[in-house]
Amino acid sequence: MSTIEMLMSLLSLFASLVSTCDIRAVLVAQTDGPVWAQYTFYNGTKSRIYFFKKAGKQQEIHLLGAGCGVKPCILRTYKSYPGIKVPRSGGVPSSSEEVSAGIAAPAPGVPTSVEEVMLARGSSVNHCCGNETISEEVPEQESEEENIGAPPISETVPEPELRPAAATTARRRFRTETDSAELSGRVKAFGQTSSLLDGTGIVSYMVHDTLHPRMGLRVGVACGFGDCGGRG
Repeated sequence: MSTIEMLMSLLSLFASLVSTCDIRAVLVAQTDGPVWAQYTFYNGTKSRIYFFKKAGKQQEIHLLGAGCGVKPCILRTYKSYPGIKVPRSGGVPSSSEEVSAGIAAPAPGVPTSVEEVMLARGSSVNHCCGNETISEEVPEQESEEENIGAPPISETVPEPELRPAAATTARRRFRTETDSAELSGRVKAFGQTSSLLDGTGIVSYMVHDTLHPRMGLRVGVACGFGDCGGRG
């Protein structure tokens, strides 16, 4: 590699480290067969688990952060729900939503979060977040049947190193990163696609119940070292 090529590579890497990406990833179902999908961001944080069972159904994920082009973004698909399922005490789930979301029902009268404990003591609670966040957005309300096991429609996930330690309470909530097939050990992905992404724009992914997911069109998003679809 010549000196000029090395210099260009270093400049490209530096630009990726200091730049801020703002990408909307749209997952589009290509089949009526059931399929689950989960997105892993460049920093290792995982999205909620999306369920598709109708061709044309879409889900949108918002990726916002710095240095996105340093590590790949990965989309994995599953033939069954890959999350960790935890029933409430007594072995009887209170609802299908609690089971799928990995949430055990709280005991009566017991605070379910650090904030509730602080409020019970008369302390104020100040919400704060990191400089870099990753959020997910769903454009339309899903039906109750299709939304089983899904966290709230919109959520913001701080960087892993900025996430506060979880408190030990009657209700146990699994962090987004741990609600994954790798840690549950029960369901393995049958398909995946990955690539380095950076820039500001939109990128689409085609999701199928028997084929590997693939990137579709992308607009305003730089892509490399993987499945990069076509430029719109």
